[in-house]
Amino acid sequence: MISIKQYIVMLVLLMGCVSVVFADDRVANQKTYSLNNCIFEALSQHPKLSIYKYKTDQKKEKLRAITAENLPQVDAVASYDRLSYAPQAKQRYLGGSNNDYQADIVVTQPLFTGGKITSQKNSARYAIDAAEQGYLAAREDVIFGVKAAYYKLIFAYDILRSKEQLIKYAQVSYDTALDLHKRTKKPREETLLRLEVQLNEVRQELITAQDSLKIAQKALLNAMGLDSSGTIEVQEL
Repeated sequence: MISIKQYIVMLVLLMGCVSVVFADDRVANQKTYSLNNCIFEALSQHPKLSIYKYKTDQKKEKLRAITAENLPQVDAVASYDRLSYAPQAKQRYLGGSNNDYQADIVVTQPLFTGGKITSQKNSARYAIDAAEQGYLAAREDVIFGVKAAYYKLIFAYDILRSKEQLIKYAQVSYDTALDLHKRTKKPREETLLRLEVQLNEVRQELITAQDSLKIAQKALLNAMGLDSSGTIEVQEL
C-alpha cells in the first residue's frame, strides 16, 4: 500500500517531469528561431555540456578538499573533574575550589610531506584543466552541430517551397491540357498521359520534401538538446 505522503511525492515528481516536457515543447513552438537563438538554447541546456560542467565542478571540489586537508587543524578539548581536595598549586593560583576545569587547544600543521601535497594539488589542477578543455571542445562541437542542422533545415525549407511551386505549375499544365483535349481532342492522349505522370512524380517529390523537412527539424532539435518530438520554425538567413 502506498501512503498518502508517498503518493504526494510521486505526484509532485510526475508533475515536474511533465512540466519539463511541456517546457521543451513550448520552447520549440513559441517563436521563430534565429541561428543565434538556437545556439543560445543549446549552450544553456544541452545534456552533453551539462555533463562536462559537472565533471569540471567535481575536479574543482577535489582540489578544494585537498587544500582543506592540509590547512592547520585546530582541536579543542574541555573536561571537568571533582577533586577530593585542592592541591596547593591550585589554591595558590585558582582558589580552593574542588572543581577542576581543563581545556586544551591543539593546532596541527603538516611541515614536511615529501612533496605529496604539492603533487596532489598539481594533479588536481591538471584534472581541472583537462575537464575545462573537454568542456570547451564539447561546446564547439555543439555549436558546429547546431549550425550544420540549422543550415540543413533552411535548405529543406527551400526545397519544399520549390516543390510547392513546381506542383502548382504541373497541375495548371495538366488541367489546361485536359480541358483543351476535351474541347479539341488536342493534345493527344499520349501527351496527357505524359503530363499526368509528370504531375504524379512532382507530387511524390513534394511528399519527400515534406518528410525531409520533418527530419531536418528533428535533427536541429536533437542538436540543441531538446525533445525531438516537437517542431521548430527558423528564420531565413
